Amino acid sequence: MTADEQYRQNLAFLATKPHMAGMLAQLPLAPMTNIQLMPWAQGQLFGQVFDPVTQQWWALCSPENPMEEAERDCDQLYTRDAKVFTLLGMGLGYFVTAFAKRLQPWQRLVVWDTDPTLFKAMLHAVDVSPLFSDKRTDIHIGTD
Repeated sequence: MTADEQYRQNLAFLATKPHMAGMLAQLPLAPMTNIQLMPWAQGQLFGQVFDPVTQQWWALCSPENPMEEAERDCDQLYTRDAKVFTLLGMGLGYFVTAFAKRLQPWQRLVVWDTDPTLFKAMLHAVDVSPLFSDKRTDIHIGTD
């Protein structure tokens, strides 16, 4: 699936979630500036974001195999003993969606990201249905 096809599929899925109406209305207003999305291994996207303070590009995911690395990282960080997990930032979404798939009914995942551009970029890279299919995840986008 191309990045544009993934984006359209995610928008169609999120349109079925009434609580996402405000976010969907704002997406066209979020320009994809200071970010590069490039096709990479096995059709996955690699992304970089430009930091104007340091004047450097920072990777949003593994450049080698983002999905595989996200799965490995989840294997190392996930535990059945925790009740709530908090992630700061979502990158291109590989890790956060892999992590959401591991959640048990007694666990919650809360993700905070101040940059709506990265949320929009994530919609191009991964299937977001694991994040919005049940009430075990909370995604907070923006500075409020």
